[in-house]
Amino acid sequence: MNLAHLAALRGHSNCLEAIAELAAPLLSTPLKEGALPAHLAAMCGQHACLTTLSQSGAQQTLCATNSKGQTPAHLAARKGHALCLKVLGECAGAIALKKADETGATPAHVAARHGHEECLRALQEAGATESLQAIDNDGATPAQLAISNGHEGCLCVLEEFGACLVFDE
Repeated sequence: MNLAHLAALRGHSNCLEAIAELAAPLLSTPLKEGALPAHLAAMCGQHACLTTLSQSGAQQTLCATNSKGQTPAHLAARKGHALCLKVLGECAGAIALKKADETGATPAHVAARHGHEECLRALQEAGATESLQAIDNDGATPAQLAISNGHEGCLCVLEEFGACLVFDE
């Protein structure tokens, strides 16, 4: 773990700014499993660090994938960090919120699986609407994952945004 990873993990955006000036390559150096400082910031809900990374010339890392094909948006969605998803959408565009991982899951799949209604709202508001109906490698949509995991609130949010609730076997 380098200094940029540690700063992102702990939410020290001021330190990330200094690292950008003094040792910018650290901002795009992955850990063994491919995680960049952006992944750690998103996973820990450090939205200010994501903004700092974008403004410090490391915007491309906001869409980067780790060894499992997960973007920072996947990790934010897993942990329920809707504000991080909003920042990722603002700083890197909707493309950062639509990418599928190696299992075909988008951040919408992850949010629905884990019951994070506000993350689904953030994804829709940021322009990742079509990902709310995407199909993963197992043939599941976010709505199906919400149902499978007993997340009625997520199902209601997905229906509100036009997700199809009729499924063929």
